[in-house]
Amino acid sequence: MKKLALIAVAAGMLAAPAHAQIPFQLPAAALDVGEDLALVYFFGRLDANKDGTVSPQEYNALFTAADTDGNGSVTLTEMKQQKEREKVIMQRVLTGKK
Repeated sequence: MKKLALIAVAAGMLAAPAHAQIPFQLPAAALDVGEDLALVYFFGRLDANKDGTVSPQEYNALFTAADTDGNGSVTLTEMKQQKEREKVIMQRVLTGKK
């Protein structure tokens, strides 16, 4: 449950311009309900195998990335740092820069 809250916070903190192109297949339901672009983008980042679902292993990858000291938990500072790393990745993908 803590991991779910962690991901929800991170997803809510990401932002992208409304005109940005999304570099992966969007689930049709996401477009139908007008989901927040950052949340949809973030879901796409979590869905490593692009099957339209996020497995526990895919979900855990973000937690592991955020847990920079490897102690099995994520502090607010670590989450803020992960959010910044995700923003940089998202900006690179959306602008086509490496």
